[in-house]
Amino acid sequence: MRALLLPLLLLAVPASAQAPDSLTVFEALSLVERAHPLVRASEALATSREAAVGGVTAWAAPTLGYAVEGVGASGGFEQRIVAGVEVGPASLARAERQRLAAEARAYGFDADATRRALRARVVAAYVDLGVAESRVGLRLEAVALADSLVRVARLREEAGEGAGLETLRAELEAERARATLAAAVGQREAARAAAVASLGLPVDGAAAAPTLTLPDVLPPTGATAPLVAAAGARVEAAQASADAARASRRPVWSAEVFPQHFGGDTFGAGFQVGVRLPLGQGRIVASRVRAAEAARQSAEAERDGLAAERRASVAAAEARVRSARVTLEAARGAPVERAEALLALALRGYQLGEVTQPMLLGARQALLDAREVGLDAFRDALLAVVAWERVSGERVLFTD
Repeated sequence: MRALLLPLLLLAVPASAQAPDSLTVFEALSLVERAHPLVRASEALATSREAAVGGVTAWAAPTLGYAVEGVGASGGFEQRIVAGVEVGPASLARAERQRLAAEARAYGFDADATRRALRARVVAAYVDLGVAESRVGLRLEAVALADSLVRVARLREEAGEGAGLETLRAELEAERARATLAAAVGQREAARAAAVASLGLPVDGAAAAPTLTLPDVLPPTGATAPLVAAAGARVEAAQASADAARASRRPVWSAEVFPQHFGGDTFGAGFQVGVRLPLGQGRIVASRVRAAEAARQSAEAERDGLAAERRASVAAAEARVRSARVTLEAARGAPVERAEALLALALRGYQLGEVTQPMLLGARQALLDAREVGLDAFRDALLAVVAWERVSGERVLFTD
C-alpha cells in the first residue's frame, strides 16, 4: 500500500482557468498611444503651430481701401480707391517662423512624452495582471497538492496506519487552500479591471493576462528623453521670441497705387511709397527683449535641470533593476528545489512512519512559500524594469 502513496502526489496539476479575454497588452498599448486625448491634444497643438509657419511672411496681405481727401483751397473733396501692401522686417518674419517651428517640435516631444508615460502605466497594470494570473496558478497547484495529501491520509487510515484526525487535518488544509485560491481569483479579476482602467479610455471587453518575460539585459539609454527635447525646443522658441522683439524696432515699408486725375480728360495711376518708423518705443521694445531673454534663460535652466534629473533617475532605476535581479536569483532556483526535496523526503518519511503529519504539512507550506516568494521577486524585477522604461524612454517589455 505504501508504494502507492508517492505517485498520488505526482498527478498532473490543472492549468489555471482564465475568463474570455479580448484586449491584449499589445492592443491596449496601440490604442492608448494612438487615441488617448492627452496625446491627441499635444499633436493638435503641434499641427496648429506647423500650419501657422506657412502664414508668416514679411509681406502683409494686400489691402483695398476707400479714401476721401480735401482738394486745395477750393474746399472740394476727391474720392479714390487705394490698393496697397506693407512689407515688414524680414528678420521679424524669420524669427516668428522659427518660434512657431520650435513650438511645434516642443508639442511633438510633449506628445511623445505623454505616450511613454501612458505606456508605462498600462505596462505596469498588465504586469500586475500577469502576476495575478500566475498567482492563481500557484494556488491551483496548492489545492491539487492539498487534495493529494487528503488522499494519502485516507489511504493511511484505510490501511490502519493513520488516525482519522490526520484525515480531518488534511481536509482542513485543503479547504484553506481553496479559500486562498478564491482570494487569488478575486485579486486577478481586480487586476484585470485595473488593466482596462489604466488606459483611461472607454473600451469594451476584458484584459487578457500577458505572458511575462524578464529581459536579460537593458539596452543603452538614448541621449535625450522627450521631456528634455521638448525643453530644448522651448529654448529655441524663447530665443526666436527675443530675436523677434529686437526686429520689431525696424521700419515697415508700404506701397500704394490709386487712380489719379491729372486734369481735363487725363487720368492715370498714382503711386506712392511710404515708410513707418516706430518712434518712442525704445523702452517698450527693450522691456520685451528683456522678458524674452528671461524666458530663454528659464527654459535653458529647465532643460538642464530635466537632463540632470533624467541622468540621476536612469542611474537609480538601473541600480533598482540590478538589485531586483539579485533578489530574484536568490529567491528562485535553489530555495524552491530544496523545498521540493524537503517535501519529497517528508512524504517518504510519512509513509514509513518516521515523519509526523504536521512535519509533512510544514514541508508542503515551505514549498508553497518558496514559490510565492519567487513570484513576488519576479514581480518586483518586472516593475523595476517598468520604472527604468519610464525614466529612460527605452522599451524592452511587450515589444514583440
